[in-house]
Amino acid sequence: MAAADDIRTYLMPYAGVTTAARLPAGTSARMLTDLNAVLQQLFGGGQQERKTLLVRAPTTITIDNVTSESTAITFTGYAASMLGCTALITGDARENRLVKSSGTLALENAYLGPTGTNVSATLHYDCVTADSSIAKIYEPMSLDRKWALTLVDRSVIDQCRWGMDRRQIMRPLRAAIEKSLDASAGPGRRIVFDTLPDQAYILHFMADVRPPAVTSFDDTRTNLLPDDLDDSILKPLVLAAFSTHPDFTGDFNQVQSKAQIAWAQWEMLKGEGLARRSVSLMD
Repeated sequence: MAAADDIRTYLMPYAGVTTAARLPAGTSARMLTDLNAVLQQLFGGGQQERKTLLVRAPTTITIDNVTSESTAITFTGYAASMLGCTALITGDARENRLVKSSGTLALENAYLGPTGTNVSATLHYDCVTADSSIAKIYEPMSLDRKWALTLVDRSVIDQCRWGMDRRQIMRPLRAAIEKSLDASAGPGRRIVFDTLPDQAYILHFMADVRPPAVTSFDDTRTNLLPDDLDDSILKPLVLAAFSTHPDFTGDFNQVQSKAQIAWAQWEMLKGEGLARRSVSLMD
């Protein structure tokens, strides 16, 4: 059985029903909310993983239409990986950037070259977007595991532009985290570099990962916790969260007691399981 549906089936007797068809919509929504809240609590301590992102090599693009002194563009060759990246557009000595305003692709700054069609530009991937599984980004950060990157404040990256129309095209030395906000899309995070990358790299870093999010009880995953811990840990904790709902019919104290045991078990079992010990080189 899928894990989310199994959780709902486990909770239903405590709501006085035996089938999902008899479960009130509001009660079902509360169960889903409690499930996600518990997952956030369980992973709230920060489950760290090694992550990688591709920094693409510079590429030549053709912008269909640009208008002098305007941020409006038409660009049929756009790909999602280009968002936030720097474009060096023919006719304008200054750097520009591909952004979205209320879902519409545009330039960050007004184009100061002549109005034209099929205008050539060089796109530098000085920005990479982290996927939704990443909650927080940490050092150590490196390119190709050979060159360390220093994480700095976003304002330091801006200072790298002072006195120059265009930054240097070279291997980045510093990086900053930038929030990506768009009125028509969900918030995200980008990693921006101090220079315009001269070639393709693999970016390595450490990150806190977000807990699994369950958007409906039709979710097809068979486990939501690692090591098959859904039965022993997730179910008691979700039931304890649901026990404050008006439809709850169980023994509140008993449910809370089982939840405390489950939480203690999770605290004991979570993590990588690394145990360090001294080893004699004389053995």
